[in-house]
Amino acid sequence: MISHMQTVVDFFRYDLWYGIRNLWTFKRVIWRFRPFDYSFNLQMFAKSIEVTANGIEKYGQEVCVSRIPKIEKMRRFVYLANNIENTTQLAEDQIGPGSYNTKWDEVYKLSLKLEEDMWEEMWTIIRGSDVSYDESIKMYCGKPECTEPCVTSYYTDGTHMRSWWD
Repeated sequence: MISHMQTVVDFFRYDLWYGIRNLWTFKRVIWRFRPFDYSFNLQMFAKSIEVTANGIEKYGQEVCVSRIPKIEKMRRFVYLANNIENTTQLAEDQIGPGSYNTKWDEVYKLSLKLEEDMWEEMWTIIRGSDVSYDESIKMYCGKPECTEPCVTSYYTDGTHMRSWWD
């Protein structure tokens, strides 16, 4: 009986609060979610990574030499996920305003290339890149935001989702 009572108390003390908070956090994405297109799943994934990045940035206790690259990669993933549906507009902006009507073939080809490049970069960020320890130290040490010494037992270039915890 005590274990059942503890479960009920835990539900009202923790689970209900987190459930309401999560509904509030994801309200816009949940409201727009549809079960027939991958882009809605991608938007929900991007929102969860955005929330994780904000949490690690605000409350993270990891040294900045490894935390900052992770946050940058998370934010890059969110940007790519939010803009992968707008590659035609991005291509038109690169070629020149109003070029869709005059150079539609060029815009279309650039749009396909941008989409492919964005897709590949998104999943490289998730699965991790093959950057060695020495290369990553050269890439991220000396950033102005980094005030701690550039020594850590575990270093990452920010990619690989399994390293995104604090």
